Amino acid sequence: MRHVDRSDVNPPQGLIGIDSPGAKEIARAAEQVRVNGKVSGFTFRAYKRSDVRHALEQLFHGKCAYCESRYDVSGPVDIEHFRPKGEVDGVTDHKGYWWLAASWDNLLPSCLDCNRRRYQPTPGHMSSLRALASAVDTGDLSRIKTGKNSVFPISGNRVMERQERARTSDLDGEDALLLNPCADIPNDHLRFYIDPNGEHIGVVFARTSDGDEGHDALPELVEDPMEVERKAREAGISARGAVSIQVYGLNRLAVLQERTRILYQLEFLGDMTISSSSLIKNLKQVTATDGEGQILIESAIQTLTEHRQSLLDALKKMTGPEAPFSVMAQTWLEDFTDKFAD
Repeated sequence: MRHVDRSDVNPPQGLIGIDSPGAKEIARAAEQVRVNGKVSGFTFRAYKRSDVRHALEQLFHGKCAYCESRYDVSGPVDIEHFRPKGEVDGVTDHKGYWWLAASWDNLLPSCLDCNRRRYQPTPGHMSSLRALASAVDTGDLSRIKTGKNSVFPISGNRVMERQERARTSDLDGEDALLLNPCADIPNDHLRFYIDPNGEHIGVVFARTSDGDEGHDALPELVEDPMEVERKAREAGISARGAVSIQVYGLNRLAVLQERTRILYQLEFLGDMTISSSSLIKNLKQVTATDGEGQILIESAIQTLTEHRQSLLDALKKMTGPEAPFSVMAQTWLEDFTDKFAD
């Protein structure tokens, strides 16, 4: 999950202003709630407008806001409400945050698997990374229901009804247990594992509360997000990180396998970069016996230097905001930079 600054893109016009389609739709929904006492049955359409879809695609570069996979090549996007608009899973007396159904700040693009609740093969806490790697390789994982949908667990006081003069602090006081890539710094709660020996597995951990990376862990394999929170706090890891991993399904098998594939691609490019540097260093120590030989050596050094720069550019591009799983790639590159400097 990558932090994204919403100010990088102008809000879609269809959701801005008291006369916008979004504002008029919320006014109609409010009237239904006033008359019928509920919003169920009301059809929200403004958030599906093409200008909203295009703004989200531009802001997130065609990637899922949660797992960073490219939804534009894998399936249609779900325009997702961070605070669910129609109901809240497990809270029977909540009508949903219907008044935020056309709020730009509440909308995120999601792939189908991060948003739709269904059973997915997912690893839970395991005794070792070797055991985890073996389970991912064979697909021998427990199945657990993941996907956000209307799940929205909090640890504070829930806002139950629309408030005409609602303040941002009213929603902040809910203390959401799910990470919002536009409001939070996901790296404070999540960490990708990079194997020092190059035997990679694209798993994301919840960081420890005290920042000690040596003890970051996977959440327990529990479907109830409040139980995930409790167990995470007992284990001393970020509760928000653990709940987000479990609810969004950030370690579901398909994502793990794709992340692992990209890690090995990064490793290959990194090995080629180091090999190119070694060859350049060795060639610089060679002295030819004639002028023609020296020209050939210098030409080889120039070619290898350009080749090395192309490799470095390719590595850097894989960490850019438009690249899938770019935060994991950035974590790998930081580790590689230290090795490359040596």
